[in-house]
This record gives sequence, C-alpha cells and structure tokens, in this order.
Amino acid sequence: LARASDYFYVMDYDTQSQIFSGPCIASANAPFAGMIRGIQRYLQLGIEAQKLILGVPWYGYRYPCLKGTKGNAEFCRIKEVPFRGVNCTDAAGIEVPFSTILSVLQNMTAKEDHLTGGIRRDEYMNAAFMNHVSKNGTVYQYWFDDDKSIRDKFAWAKSVGLGGVGPYTFDDLNPIQFPDESKAMWSAFDAFRDVGESMKLKMA
Repeated sequence: LARASDYFYVMDYDTQSQIFSGPCIASANAPFAGMIRGIQRYLQLGIEAQKLILGVPWYGYRYPCLKGTKGNAEFCRIKEVPFRGVNCTDAAGIEVPFSTILSVLQNMTAKEDHLTGGIRRDEYMNAAFMNHVSKNGTVYQYWFDDDKSIRDKFAWAKSVGLGGVGPYTFDDLNPIQFPDESKAMWSAFDAFRDVGESMKLKMA
C-alpha cells in the first residue's frame, strides 16, 4: 500500500479509545508519547517519513465523572463502557469541538473557575483538561489539545521529516466567537514551517 500511495494521513486522535491497564479514568484524546510511538511504528515498517501526514484533533472529549467526584478533582473515574472487547474506553465520553470547550469555559463564573481549578495540563501527555460542574451536580472532565500541544506536535513532526500536518476538523474552531484562540490554533502551523527554516539556517 505504501509503495502505491503518495501520502498517508495518520489520524493521531482517538488513540485512547481502549484502556487496557490501570484505573478507568478520563484521559487525553491523543497523548504526545502515543503520537511518537505511532509514527515510529510506520517508520519501522519502512514507510518514508515524507509520505506521512500527521493529523491532529481540533476537538476533545467530555467525560461524566462517577458520583462523588469533587469539582476540582484531578482524576475523573468514568463508567466502564465496553468497546471491541475492552471494558474501559472513550465511549464513556462524547466528542466536543474546541469551540464548544471554549464556550463552556467562557460561561463559567470566576467562582466556578476557582472551585474547579480552571484549565490544567498533564505535562507527560502534553494535553489540557478542565472540570465543569453541571446544575445537577455532575462533574464533567474535558480533555483536549490546545495551541501549545499542537504546536509541539507539529514541531516534532517537522524534526523527523514528516511530509505535512493537518487538523481534524476545520469547523471545530469558531473564529467569529473566539478569534484569538482560533488564530492561536492556526498559528501552530508555524512550528512545522519554522523548524524547517531553522534547520536550513544551521546547515548553511
């Protein structure tokens, strides 16, 4: 297939679909380390790096935490929802566009933001997450890629010689309602270009 194809669009999203070990908790949609392992597997098969296009998510996941979870909890235990023979999966949550996540954040009061901890980061997975408490008291945890995590992924993609990068999907942003945040997400593409330019400068 690789010999007959010009490019492969590698979907680096929903990579947490099935959780085989550890507690059943909400987690990142596309952890940074998982992206690296996935691309390396393609390269180990002998597929040229230039044929690979790294696709990243412009959406996240919303998980309802189990009853008793505190509003500022770091870990959100989720209901086991089987998928393809695995009990703990991302089927416990739903996909939400980046613009929807921003809307939830925008509508939170300063008190709510303080009580839930606001936007936080998991440095190992290089992903953002936040909690939101609904009117009925249910705690929801959102996991998503932001401009920082995507910028880092694009820089890595360029450093290993991938052929390109791209988002899924374009309409998950709302540049009219959130112009600054949308611009930041688009500007993450600069990392793919800038790394290449800096490498050329070093070679000159």
